[in-house]
Amino acid sequence: MAEESISKGYESDTTLHASEKQESVQMMANELLSLQIDRKDNNMYFYAGKEQFSIILELDELQGLQFDKTGPNSLLSTLRNCYKDGIGLLKYSIIVGEDMCDVIEIVFKNATEQTKAILARPTIQGRELHVYKPLGYRAEYLYSLDIFDVPIGDPEETKTMLCDTFLKFGDILDCKVHVTEDGSWMTGSAYVLLLAYKRYNFKSKKYTHRSLAKSGRYIRVKWSKKVPVYYPVPNQ
Repeated sequence: MAEESISKGYESDTTLHASEKQESVQMMANELLSLQIDRKDNNMYFYAGKEQFSIILELDELQGLQFDKTGPNSLLSTLRNCYKDGIGLLKYSIIVGEDMCDVIEIVFKNATEQTKAILARPTIQGRELHVYKPLGYRAEYLYSLDIFDVPIGDPEETKTMLCDTFLKFGDILDCKVHVTEDGSWMTGSAYVLLLAYKRYNFKSKKYTHRSLAKSGRYIRVKWSKKVPVYYPVPNQ
């Protein structure tokens, strides 16, 4: 099944011009890329992290590079040159499947400095660093929403209605309207990846029903937490 996908995060505002909306959509697409860990298996993975404003660097990114143990050419000095606004650095391990992965978390004083670090893309010995933005304390609020009874219509308009419906609950990291690979038929189902503002407990219900914005129709929503998040190994 093919999917019409979009990453959005702008607050619902019918006065936004198309160009402004497109810019907001692109910003959130970049945000999703900075959050998502590339495991090359078509699934989404995320880091929880330990601090509120930080970036995660996998030590495997530095494999094959040469550093002195101390001095201006050491790893820590090199990272300081790359991230001059950093105020702290943590090194710990996470469990990835059956393996351990060592990471460095570089901490900043606010979200502005954190975003600058994500966009910086520095190079070390000719290699561009790939860093991730952790979810922080909201890692516990990441929900996968499977949506059914979606009205058939223009996929782009449907995605906008879905985003307008769920933005009140948190930030939308991804929104997909399911379309068949053969013939491009909408199937009446969709998917939303939501980083919520707080914890929701829907264990008592298989589905919840919610009014779809600007449609006058109700959709069925199945909330779950199947999206993997990597946490630091305890006692580190």
